[in-house]
Amino acid sequence: MKKLKHMLTKVKNFVLSHKILSIIILIILISSPFIIYNFLPKGKNVSYVTQVARKGNISVSVSGTGQVYSLKNIDLSAETSGDVVGVYVKEGEQVNKGDVLFQINSTQGKQDVKSAEIALENAKLDLEKMQEPVDELTLLQAENSLTDVEESKTKAESNLVKAYDDGFTDVSNAFLDLPSIVTGLNSVLFSVTANSNQQNIDYYTTAIGYYENDANKYRSDLYDKYAAAKNKYDAVLVKYKATSRYSDTKTIESLISETYDTSKSIAEALKSATDFIEYYKYVMSEKQQTYSSVATSNISSLNGYSSKINSHISSLLSAENNIEDSKDSIISAERSIKVKQLSLEDAKEGATDLEIRTQELTIEQKDQTLAEAKETLAKYTITAPFGGIISGVDVDTNDTVKSGTIMGSIITNGMIATVTLNEVDITKVKVGKKVELAFDALDGVVVEGKVAAVDASGTVSQGVVSYSVDIAFDTDNESIKPGMSITANIIIESASDVLSVPSSAVKTMGGKSSVQLMDSNGKIERKEVETGITDDATIEIKSGINEGDNIVTQTTSGIVKKTTTTTTTKNTGPTGGSEMNSIMRITR
Repeated sequence: MKKLKHMLTKVKNFVLSHKILSIIILIILISSPFIIYNFLPKGKNVSYVTQVARKGNISVSVSGTGQVYSLKNIDLSAETSGDVVGVYVKEGEQVNKGDVLFQINSTQGKQDVKSAEIALENAKLDLEKMQEPVDELTLLQAENSLTDVEESKTKAESNLVKAYDDGFTDVSNAFLDLPSIVTGLNSVLFSVTANSNQQNIDYYTTAIGYYENDANKYRSDLYDKYAAAKNKYDAVLVKYKATSRYSDTKTIESLISETYDTSKSIAEALKSATDFIEYYKYVMSEKQQTYSSVATSNISSLNGYSSKINSHISSLLSAENNIEDSKDSIISAERSIKVKQLSLEDAKEGATDLEIRTQELTIEQKDQTLAEAKETLAKYTITAPFGGIISGVDVDTNDTVKSGTIMGSIITNGMIATVTLNEVDITKVKVGKKVELAFDALDGVVVEGKVAAVDASGTVSQGVVSYSVDIAFDTDNESIKPGMSITANIIIESASDVLSVPSSAVKTMGGKSSVQLMDSNGKIERKEVETGITDDATIEIKSGINEGDNIVTQTTSGIVKKTTTTTTTKNTGPTGGSEMNSIMRITR
């Protein structure tokens, strides 16, 4: 208690002696809650705006402005190339909308449609086959195929064992003759049978040297080849003696190769010796000198050795090739086994989701190709875009026309709207496209029509190119008058009853598109999607999400105090409405 009184006394004395400072401290203490609440940083929040994915209609269009005309002359142009096979009208004739006016040979168009129908049907059958359970025959065939390649590997392994054994036999057979061949060659060259004072090789060299300057060069070449062959023979003979059929395959394979190489060297030395002695006989005969009969005997011996060595060379080469072929067969069989094993696993598992989806996309592509082929086929028949009077016929039967050729012209009984488009939009517009017409003077009045003609050559004004498009339309609305200003929306592409989301919900990166989904607990998950057509505000979703999924269309961040807000708004769309939720989530 005394300590408390003492402390209060000290505070009182401090306040009385420091009045200004004490007032400042008091102000800070009083205002601190306000400062902390309003000026210090708070936690951040993330707010998600979501919309439920629903099915609806999407259309892509280009717009142009123009006026309404009556009794306007419209050119009838070919939209494809070919021979004219029918002209069914004449100038001044009254025709109704849809009447056939001209016919171009459509054989190619019909073939294209038929091919597209067959391709589509095959794609559908392939999908049905993929979705069917794997039948017993398919599994049996896959298993048999695997068994066959496994047996081929076993056979190749047996062939390799036999190839090594046969190769060693070929080496053994070679060494039955090689010693006598090498000894015989040595005897032919270095014995003194031709002259008692000289070895045969020196005798032949001396005899040739009396008439030829290159005798010693020929002798040196022969001796070098003999020495190389003898050295190889001595080395491989040692290896052969140390090797048996039970040696490892690497040793046997090396022995076969070295024996083959040695045999070729011996064969080369035999050939060189034969050529050398034959040359001796030739020189002596040319100089009308008698040559030693030993030369003829030597050549006969050498020919016998050559015949034997060449036979062994052929056998040893076959042995080497058989070993390599067997090795290759084993490698090939092992690869085939891996492939067949995977094929069997695939057969057991059936088609994957990816394969099925890929085939479904193939069907969509084939279906689109068929639709395009049918659209092209229709262009071979030129019909009246509206009721009117034929004002000109510019072709005859058997004429050849190209796309854009004017075949005739028609004056409308009703009304035509002509609008102007720029050079970018005109490339998207085709005859027959659906059009929605709105009239500046008639609020809320919308009339449907179709493109009747497209200007083939543009008009340049102040450096800007523009093209005119004529739109035929029928209406009983007497309020629509010639000369009225209109806005035309030409439908370029449309899709009915398709799943769609706002374009802002789709993010694209690296060629892949995705959206964010919010579940009932507010958890966010990113999903990859496949997109279709878009009208800028809305985009078609072909796969990746389902109808009714809650899609994030906008994400915002900000500072909050302590509150959490949830807002729900309902918008009515063209197919019955969609829900949009704005959910604020707080991070402290």
